[in-house]
Amino acid sequence: MEDPYAWMENLEDERVLGLVEEENKRFREFIGELSDELFPEVWEYYSMPTLYGAKLTEKGIIAMYKERDRQLIRWLGGDLIVDSKALEEELNDEVLLQGFTADEKGRSLAYSFSIGGADEGITRIVDLKTRGLIDEIRPSVWNVTFLGDGYYFSRFYRHGETPDGVKAPAVRLFWKDGSGERMVFGKGLGSGYFISLRKSTDGKTAMVTVTFGWNRAEIYVGPIDEPGMWEKAYSAEVPAEPIDVVDGKLYVLTREGKGLGKVITVEDGEVTEIIPEGKFPLEWAVIVDGKILAGRLVHASHRIGVYSLDGGKLDGMTFDLPGSVYPLDTDGKKALLRYESFTVPYRLYGFDGELNLIEGQEVEGDFRVEEDFAVSKDGTRVHYFLVKGTRDEKKAWVFGYGGFNIALTPRFFPQAIPFIKRGGTFAMANLRGGSEYGEEWHRAGMRENKGNVFDDFIAVLEKLKGKGYKVAA
Repeated sequence: MEDPYAWMENLEDERVLGLVEEENKRFREFIGELSDELFPEVWEYYSMPTLYGAKLTEKGIIAMYKERDRQLIRWLGGDLIVDSKALEEELNDEVLLQGFTADEKGRSLAYSFSIGGADEGITRIVDLKTRGLIDEIRPSVWNVTFLGDGYYFSRFYRHGETPDGVKAPAVRLFWKDGSGERMVFGKGLGSGYFISLRKSTDGKTAMVTVTFGWNRAEIYVGPIDEPGMWEKAYSAEVPAEPIDVVDGKLYVLTREGKGLGKVITVEDGEVTEIIPEGKFPLEWAVIVDGKILAGRLVHASHRIGVYSLDGGKLDGMTFDLPGSVYPLDTDGKKALLRYESFTVPYRLYGFDGELNLIEGQEVEGDFRVEEDFAVSKDGTRVHYFLVKGTRDEKKAWVFGYGGFNIALTPRFFPQAIPFIKRGGTFAMANLRGGSEYGEEWHRAGMRENKGNVFDDFIAVLEKLKGKGYKVAA
């Protein structure tokens, strides 16, 4: 059967260009001045402060925010350290902060930024007491890990070749101190491999993860200050990441099995299952005060579980609104968690045995989040969220996505707030192809199964229409 729309594949076709212009004209006539009228209100919500990261130090918490048209790194509740606007004035170009870290004692800060939208940026290391520049690395590096009077970092070679003669693209891990820099890990690794380094919370052990796409992970451990002694402790043909090393045991979150996530320990080559796979995906885990704090996706929003180090369930926590919760940092005694929901740009929580709100931002008003399921063409139940205000005028704006193993979890949608305040309902559908229910859910929306994604979305639209809603997809 010939595809009657095959001509639309050619974006230079005059019929395509004409259709685009015609539709644009029709939309502009339909929308009129509404866009200009709504802009100040939408910008108000886009301008609400958003937290990107936070780091625990002995001198306090350092956090990175976006506020209106700038990004900032500052001591929590205190002095400003980095301002993207000041960097723009210095460099006479647009600057985007990409991330930061600091040493545990609060003496040094490393931050990276891009200039003018370029892929290759700059990493600067500054003295937090004097604010003086310690080092500047071009192009930018990542994974900076401070140790004594030096630091490790990962360098991605986009051009040329690595010190061991492997042509770009490739990644290598380096050590740098007053005597210069030297490559310490990654010899012989080719294109497609990535390296990340983390330090155990007691500061003694290096945990190095070598990944190849989404298909393979190898974890190396050893004394943090002796790279020559780092040895492979665990490998899997699935994604895996180290959690921590406690009393000689390496704790790992691995996707072995059905891909739903479980926690294991590795000691002297022996693997022990600590938290088994459950019905819902286990997304992350950290160790705090001798307990495992873990985040599990239950119908696309996070629940937190607290476990003993041998896997016994001790406690569980939920939130007032379905939300997304991820760890930002832990020092072994305390963890910092970032929470976000549809009307909550962020909340920063601390966990030290109990969950405590440190600070946050929320949209004022009465909102409620509901959850429901639609039944897809093949009988699969498809979960979706509904976000409503005080009025419900039976008009729904429906957003959905299913692909690339990406879960749609509750997040702040500033552009939806004016619509909700005017009586609209914002809906978000969790379609097959994402990671909401593990690897099987992901594969059910891939390749030859791609039609399921559209059937799922249609099912949600039809469910809402059946409830009397006018829908915009």
